[in-house]
This record gives sequence, C-alpha cells and structure tokens, in this order.
Amino acid sequence: MSTTLDSTPLSRNLVSITPKSSSDETFTVLCYNILCEQYAFPTLYPYTPPNVLAWKYRRQRILGEIAHRRCDFVCLQEVDWAAFENFFVPELGREGYEGVYCPAWAKRLGSESIRPTDGCAVLFRTDRYRLLEKNIIEYTDLAKRLEDFQSLKHVGDRLLSRANIAILCLLESLDTGKHILLVNTHIFWDPNFKDVKIVQVGLLTEEIEKMRNMGSSSTPVVLCGDFNSLPDSGVYEFLSSGSLSGQHPDFMNYSYGRFTREGMKHGLCLSSAYSIAQSDDTPKELLPWTNYTGHFKGVLDYIWYSSGDLKVNTILGEVDGDYIEKEKVIGFPDAHFPSDHIAIMAEFSIRSA
Repeated sequence: MSTTLDSTPLSRNLVSITPKSSSDETFTVLCYNILCEQYAFPTLYPYTPPNVLAWKYRRQRILGEIAHRRCDFVCLQEVDWAAFENFFVPELGREGYEGVYCPAWAKRLGSESIRPTDGCAVLFRTDRYRLLEKNIIEYTDLAKRLEDFQSLKHVGDRLLSRANIAILCLLESLDTGKHILLVNTHIFWDPNFKDVKIVQVGLLTEEIEKMRNMGSSSTPVVLCGDFNSLPDSGVYEFLSSGSLSGQHPDFMNYSYGRFTREGMKHGLCLSSAYSIAQSDDTPKELLPWTNYTGHFKGVLDYIWYSSGDLKVNTILGEVDGDYIEKEKVIGFPDAHFPSDHIAIMAEFSIRSA
C-alpha cells in the first residue's frame, strides 16, 4: 500500500453516456463524502498510515480533487464547520467558489442540550451561477410537524433523535438565466434503521417538490448525497420509480402515518446519473462501489437528476482495479483517496423545451 504524501489526484477515466451537441447548455456536478475528521478513528481505519489519516494531509487531497475536477457545482457531506469556514471557504474562494453550509445538530448523551456535528456544503462557481434562494431542511423538524406522526412513540425513538439535514439551492445561470434546483443531503447511516432512511427521503422529496412548484415546473432538479442505501434498497426503489408501497419491508413493520397507510409517491422523474436500464427496464448502477473500507464495499452515494429536464453526457468512472490490486488496497482512505468514499461526478445537458 502506498504511503507517499502525493497531492496529485489519481487518474479516473471519464465515461461517455450520451453525446452532446455544441449548442447544448451543460453543467457539471461533483458529489463527495469527505470523511469528517471526528470520524477518522485509527481503530476504524487500521490499514491507513497515521500520516495519511491525518486531517492536515487529507484536506489537501480533498481540495486537490475539487480543484482538479473544476465542476460548476460541488456537494460535500461530512464537513466540519471549522474545516468549512477556516479551510474550504478561503481555499475554494481562490478557485472561484462560494458556498452554503449547514451543520446537523445532535443531542448530547444524557442531556437536552444540542451540539453541531458534521454537516453538508453546496458550492458553486461564481463566474457561471448565482444563488437565488436556499432552504435548509432538518428532517426531525419536518417529522415533528406531521400530525399523524405525533401519536407514534417509535417516531421519537427512531426518527426524531437523528441529526440529518439537506440543503436546497435554487441557482441561476449568469449566461442564460436558466434555473437549477440543486439539493445535497446525508441520510442516516445505520442499516438497522432502514425505515428512518425511507422516511427522511420521503420528507425530502416533498420539500423539493414544494420549492420547485414555487417557480417553474420545468426547473431541472439535481439531488446529490450519501444516501447510505444500496441499489436494492427501498430508498433507491422510491427515488428511481417514484413510488413505494407502504408495505415495503424496509419500513420494518413500523407505522409512519400516510407514508405506510397510502404508500409514498413523488413526481420528480428521477434517475441516477450512474445507472443504465437493464433488459427488464430496472436500473443498474455502473460503479461497483462508492464506499470502500476494510469491512464494507458498496454503492451508497448518488447523483439523481430529473430525467425529463436533463440528460447525462459523461460520468467519472470507477477506480482502476489494477491500482487496487497493485497497491494491495484493503480500504480507503489511502495516500491517493483521502476519504472512505470516492468522489462521483457527472456532466449534464439541459434538454430543449
């Protein structure tokens, strides 16, 4: 395994999906869970050399990845507030980016007081876009407002104690005046709480539709994040198909009001930028994994898009298997990949009206 402190991003191929024409209006999006410093315990990543696991090293590699890709939009998860304010804001400001950040808030153990944890950040290139509107979503707040959740004890035990958020940003192209609704989220991690993941995503799609309906229904939507959900999950089925039965096993036999009584629906017509249709029309993810550790390898991170408004031109391909084999990589982070997740990226064209 390489331990050289090299700041050059490792090459990954761009994969062509749909040809674009010279007249297309295009934009690029990067999505990246950067592994917050407070979660980078040596006991969790014993295969990572201490100097490589150190935040001072990893942050430079993360910055190098963002600067190298030079995307119009960057959606980051697991971002510490101090790291955002003191490092990413000034460094990415020099690269021409501005951003929106929001921390999640968690209760202290055995106390009613709350503290900020890691959060999400949305960054955009100021030479191409300007921010028109933003909306910060805290899933616990949304759940508390739903009347048919209030009588359910398990909602408090399972859902209301989770510190997860989303950022919704309405952006305008400086060149054409066209709008894009860009969303970034980090869904609850625990595989024993699949019901919580589904409810969080259901609440989020409702908020996206509300914000979209305040403007033009043809505004393209891009939804990025670490969804902590595999392609065979209820979360994936709901986002890709637009509906989910209230009897889906991922609800784990818990009742969630109208979500389980009537089932869940959304009208965003979302597709994953990394998916292709199989012979039975079900989607298949092109990446073998986006999260690579010593104990888990799987796809958890996605860039969803409204397929009626956008088409995918290119995506950033998988990590070279020869690198994994040659370097005998047990898991990430390593010297070239500073997080246990890899960055995913897509270029989109806006469809003609």
